[in-house]
Amino acid sequence: MKWIFVVIGGPGFGKTTLVKALEAKGCHCEYDEKSRELIKKMARRGIADTSGAAFNRAILMKRVEQYEKAPEGVSFFDRGIPDSIAYMAKAPDDFWEAARKHRYESRVFVASPWREIFKAEPGRAETAFEEAVRLHNRIVSVYTELGYSLVEVPKSPAEERAEFVLGAVRGAQRC
Repeated sequence: MKWIFVVIGGPGFGKTTLVKALEAKGCHCEYDEKSRELIKKMARRGIADTSGAAFNRAILMKRVEQYEKAPEGVSFFDRGIPDSIAYMAKAPDDFWEAARKHRYESRVFVASPWREIFKAEPGRAETAFEEAVRLHNRIVSVYTELGYSLVEVPKSPAEERAEFVLGAVRGAQRC
């Protein structure tokens, strides 16, 4: 059986750090490197627009593939299919269909806005904290609309956040 949990939130709020801490505890983890890889590839071709449907569709397809290839047991994903919806002003219906078809575990872990750890990274469209918070709110809204139960991860060192998440998934098979 597969138990796929997702860690969501705006860029720069500690998702990847948390997922890496879970991986260090022996959990299977997947990162949101798909979009970063695609952004780098587009930049090499001189394309800077990452807000268009073609870019977001490519990310969606990579996230669906990631979902389908997840191994048996517990997995933690840095972002999920619904994130692709939040990154668009108006997502096409097939994005919503993909999000409804490929369901994660009902509890989704939220890395909330955290100004003290936020830093802008090359390749991110959200260079200001306020922009990251706006995107965070859209992501949370999409997961809420899809019926997920959001669990806010405490703002604490990565090890403590990982223990919090593992404690919250006790009903699933452990990593």
